Amino acid sequence: MTEFRYNYNKRDILAPARQFITDRLLVLDIETTGLSPNKNMIYCIGLGYQDEGRIQVHQLFAETPEEEAEILSRLNQISRRFSQVLTFNGTTFDLPFLRRRSAFHGISCGIDHLRSLDLYREALRIRRIFPMREYRQKSFEQFLGMQREDTMDGGALIPVFRRYTRQHQPEDLHLLRIHNQEDVYGLFPLLSLLAYNRLVEQGAFQIAEAGMTREEHPKLSVRIRLDHELPVSLQLLTEASGGAFLKNTDGLLEFPVHHGVLRHYFPDYRNYYYLPEEDTVIHKSIGKYVDSAHRSKATRENCFLSTETDYLQLKGFRKDSFLKRSLKDKDTYIDLTPWKESLQSGIAGLPADADPAFTDLLNRVICHWLSEYPEP
Repeated sequence: MTEFRYNYNKRDILAPARQFITDRLLVLDIETTGLSPNKNMIYCIGLGYQDEGRIQVHQLFAETPEEEAEILSRLNQISRRFSQVLTFNGTTFDLPFLRRRSAFHGISCGIDHLRSLDLYREALRIRRIFPMREYRQKSFEQFLGMQREDTMDGGALIPVFRRYTRQHQPEDLHLLRIHNQEDVYGLFPLLSLLAYNRLVEQGAFQIAEAGMTREEHPKLSVRIRLDHELPVSLQLLTEASGGAFLKNTDGLLEFPVHHGVLRHYFPDYRNYYYLPEEDTVIHKSIGKYVDSAHRSKATRENCFLSTETDYLQLKGFRKDSFLKRSLKDKDTYIDLTPWKESLQSGIAGLPADADPAFTDLLNRVICHWLSEYPEP
């Protein structure tokens, strides 16, 4: 077994990523001779961690297949001081492979006590906001503006390792080392992707201001301040439901405001009477005084009251929304009437004047819009 170490300045890593790096975080990436742990081996375990304020990449390299057990045992020694393991798709590949190969050699697995943070899984949940079509580690590195010396993937390196075990050529060893080294180091800047997760999934932002224009086709504009700096600016646009412009710790979102008649459906329709002559419904506590010839039991279809209003329209936002265009309508409609006057004054979102209920609603609307972008 051979060990290789590389030392990096933490300040060279993207600033938005540095806040997520702790002394208890262990970055891990393995290189194998195939996809199945039952038929193949691990020849390199790449580790990354913070040590005295600097970033260390530490490789455990098996010069021959017989040394696999040795690198697994060495992993056990190193991993003891960490509490969390960071991978890219490690939930599916790296961690199960390590467990299976450790069991094969009768060795306890060195990562079983660690909490797992899989950046692939984290990014996949909010993949709609990212511009790439493939969600590979190198794709996200390119999104962040990172460059590599390594041009090969793990599969292409399998015959390189087999050739190295026979010939021990320095050129082959360099190819094997640089690929794993850049995979491990690359995960540190990729931690900055968590800033997008905090924004979309946790609503890690504050409403700075909100206002509604008075033009023919009005818009609701909302400015937000993000709790975490974004590594790359995003411009998200749709034809029907508005857009978002996100840069550093600032964001501007614009939603089209619609005007029209909506129906407020009452879920407890059995408590209402329908008055056909007036095409409306009335609660039974009052409707019992209406002549029975002029009333009938309300149904799901006719138990509503119509209202003309200004509103936002969202795809599948809230299951408990009672405003609809028709009973089968699956969209959600946000009635802006209670806040229209203050919104047109442009002060509704300012912390000193904001209605807490409306601010909370806007937060949930923004998170939902971002998570569903672009509309399916």
